[in-house]
Amino acid sequence: MRKYKILFLNSIRENVWGGGENLIYNLAVHLSARGHKIWIAGRKNSEFLNHFSTPEINLLPLKIRGDFGPVNIFSLARLMSKEKMDFIWVNFNKDLRLGGIAARLAGGVKVIWGMGVLLPGTNLVHRLTGKYLPDRIVVPSQNLKDQLRKFTWIKQEKIEVVLNGIDLSCFDFDLKKEREKLFQKYGLDPRVILIGVPARLVEAKGHRYLLQAIPEIVQTFPEVKFIFAGDGSEKESLKSLCTQLNLDNYVIFAGYIRDIFETMAGFDLLVLPSIIEPFGLVLAEGMALKKPIVATRVGGVPEVVQDKVTGLLVPPEDPHSLAQAIITVLKDKNLALSFGEAGRKRVEALFDIKKMIDKIEMFLAEMS
Repeated sequence: MRKYKILFLNSIRENVWGGGENLIYNLAVHLSARGHKIWIAGRKNSEFLNHFSTPEINLLPLKIRGDFGPVNIFSLARLMSKEKMDFIWVNFNKDLRLGGIAARLAGGVKVIWGMGVLLPGTNLVHRLTGKYLPDRIVVPSQNLKDQLRKFTWIKQEKIEVVLNGIDLSCFDFDLKKEREKLFQKYGLDPRVILIGVPARLVEAKGHRYLLQAIPEIVQTFPEVKFIFAGDGSEKESLKSLCTQLNLDNYVIFAGYIRDIFETMAGFDLLVLPSIIEPFGLVLAEGMALKKPIVATRVGGVPEVVQDKVTGLLVPPEDPHSLAQAIITVLKDKNLALSFGEAGRKRVEALFDIKKMIDKIEMFLAEMS
């Protein structure tokens, strides 16, 4: 297998880390381990860049401000030309413009648009850049590929579905020990039932519908507590709603947690009440930890979670259905255990990082 030179560009804000960043991290680290030469470009002092600590991966801190940013475009173009790079993998619309134009200036660099969420805009700039700059588009689910059909300027033959993969070696914890550590950290009674919601606090993740469901849940399970593990623009609004609903004793706003897998290992149940979810990488991560899942039937979620096999799926924006699904799982420990065991097996079969990297390498070989 030929070894490639690949630049990953992600302009995510300094203090944000999500599924897209996790995907790039996994791709970069594992492709580097297989002998490919990797560069990472992102905002200076960002959480994204700070995650990369291996000396084999080259970092390029950028001051990303303007929409097009000619200084950044020329910096990227010079780097790609000097290093004779083969590919640039871009993330957001801004990244496509910066990296795509830079690749065209450098010449001979193929542009891959890794689209973890539905990103194309409909104005003229988005139409032109979306049509002419990416050589290929990688999406994590068939659902997202189907949604892209409405953007008629994007050629369907450019789109490749590659299921997100996770590194299973990062999920082999002593679950009992991690639970004890987590309960000690937050001063929780051992009898507490702990439900985790590892998701950024943004509207798309649907936290407010879960908050509206909690009063119904605590009627049956008054010892339940919820950890909202994440940060985001909806934080203050959600805290206010939590107080309005008299739920402050039931919800922990934990903020961004870097060692999130260890935290997730201590959950009794993982809930993701999203309104929009192209894939739901955190669901596969929870399943790798043998956690039963309750999630909404949106986007690519049904491609990750098998309803009534690895968890329960409910309609979005429906607090009652969400509450009833959570109560169902909590009432039946054998059901919860079976969901967890089936989830781990599903991850091993479909979402192992090795399978994703194998497919990406084949994909790169086809493009070169």
